[in-house]
Amino acid sequence: MIINEQPNDYRDVDLEFSGVTDLIAHEFRMLGCQVQEIGRLVSICLEDKEVFTFDSETSYTSRVSTRVLKNKAVARQLIKEAGLRVANGRLFSKSEKAKAFSYIEQIGSGVIKPVDGSHGRGVSVGVSVGEFDLAWGLAANLTRNEILIEEYFSEGTEARYLIVDGQ
Repeated sequence: MIINEQPNDYRDVDLEFSGVTDLIAHEFRMLGCQVQEIGRLVSICLEDKEVFTFDSETSYTSRVSTRVLKNKAVARQLIKEAGLRVANGRLFSKSEKAKAFSYIEQIGSGVIKPVDGSHGRGVSVGVSVGEFDLAWGLAANLTRNEILIEEYFSEGTEARYLIVDGQ
């Protein structure tokens, strides 16, 4: 199906594009779609369908879900929007160590993790003010981007879920 036979021309468009994500979002908005950007993830709604793109990949492949889950900030946002509870938390760049320390002082005990980590590497649980420097260093050494600090709940059960075909 051809949607627009005219070539794309962005010379007269007053937008600052930071990459393919912005171009995709712009084009779908021009087509009248509802578009939401969450980092490099784009949610596109048209009528009753929702499709996600991550850079130029679509949610018609499993790669998008894999990439989303590798970014804890994006995953948290989607889980929250789905109506599920997530621990209160904040993102910090590696250069915001002092702000992150103040946040740990404020919440008392936290979980510090690299936003793009996997398999629990660089994750420190139940971090207090006295353990902050070590936990921050572990997360900072394993992230390319940011560090997520969440409130720590000592009660309850930690769980990991694998969802296949909606189950």
